[in-house]
Amino acid sequence: MNTPRRIALIGAGHICWDVYLEDLARRPEVALAAVVARSPDTLQRVRAKYVIGEQLHSVEELLAFGDFDQALVLTPPEAHHQQVTALLRAGHDVLCEKPVAPTLSEVRDLEEVQRETGRVLLFAFNRRYCPVYLRAKAAFEGRRLDVCLVQKNKEAPQRRALLNDAIHVVDALRWFCGGEVEDVQARALSDDPYHETTVTASVRFSSGALGVFVMSRTAGQWHERLEAHGSQQTAFVDYPESVRVVGEETRAWQATPAGWGVVSAAARLGFSAVIDHFFDCVDAGAPPLTSIQEARRTHELVDAIYRAAGLPGLAAEEAGGP
Repeated sequence: MNTPRRIALIGAGHICWDVYLEDLARRPEVALAAVVARSPDTLQRVRAKYVIGEQLHSVEELLAFGDFDQALVLTPPEAHHQQVTALLRAGHDVLCEKPVAPTLSEVRDLEEVQRETGRVLLFAFNRRYCPVYLRAKAAFEGRRLDVCLVQKNKEAPQRRALLNDAIHVVDALRWFCGGEVEDVQARALSDDPYHETTVTASVRFSSGALGVFVMSRTAGQWHERLEAHGSQQTAFVDYPESVRVVGEETRAWQATPAGWGVVSAAARLGFSAVIDHFFDCVDAGAPPLTSIQEARRTHELVDAIYRAAGLPGLAAEEAGGP
């Protein structure tokens, strides 16, 4: 029997509980070597439900412990630069939650650290791994895509909602449209420049495709969708539940037991595939699909949307924005 991968989890907030712990605990090839969290109560809660090794309070303690293979960084973005840098320089491959960091300078610095160390660094832009998004993307394989619309709406305000939440669909827009960003036009509604409530953007890509982005943080409910049109074909995605492709024939598919047979949240949302891909890249020493280079391009588009809408860009955080 092969020796299990010894995985360290850094951060035990809702994304860890809702997605990663559930998925990793069911994998016989994985051992939870350590969980890092500041709160002793949080660590006790994890140990009460899952079999884990060490309970630690900082990355420094984790590196001193040392008996782990790969690390998953699930902390708030403000902590990513320091934590990921320390792990990479210590020789560990890292899966990190999005966004990379609050500032472009930190994103670019992490890109340089990854280049210097040669370690695998994957960012969990899970829409690229989500079954309904993958089926829509495959429908345009070898076909011209003319326009792609993405929306991510929620009912609750959030600081820097575009960066911290809607960046997922900005990344999906880049992935669907392909090519480099050539032009960005945007508008925003915001009483506070660091708490944008509504943002719309139009993006032209070098592939010839046009992208449309819509985000509302004053919606009646959480809702995310994508529409892609071109070559007399359309794909409708209602994330994470369903996709419908309309053209020469109509094909519909739902992420339900009847449509798929797998109902875990991690699989339905694409996180199981994120973890699979991370492990595959580690084993092969290969760059991931959602690498730091891809993540940096998505952050640059977020920055361009902010600035085009008249809001502080990602350099404003470096100047001490509120």
